[in-house]
Amino acid sequence: MPDLRGNLGRFLATPEGRRFVPQVPGIANARMSVADEVRGARGAVPADATGERRRIVAALRERGLDVR
Repeated sequence: MPDLRGNLGRFLATPEGRRFVPQVPGIANARMSVADEVRGARGAVPADATGERRRIVAALRERGLDVR
């Protein structure tokens, strides 16, 4: 399971991160404001959650955000 401690808010600040968070085991109950968005994201669980997290972290870093 990917570690999002201290970074959840940053992930939720991007469309990619918002799709990813509800798909991650253990975070499926993350509080998000739009029910349809969460329902749609949960229907497309990534085969490689760790790889998807790496891609999102790289994109966040490119935007200048300090993400672990």
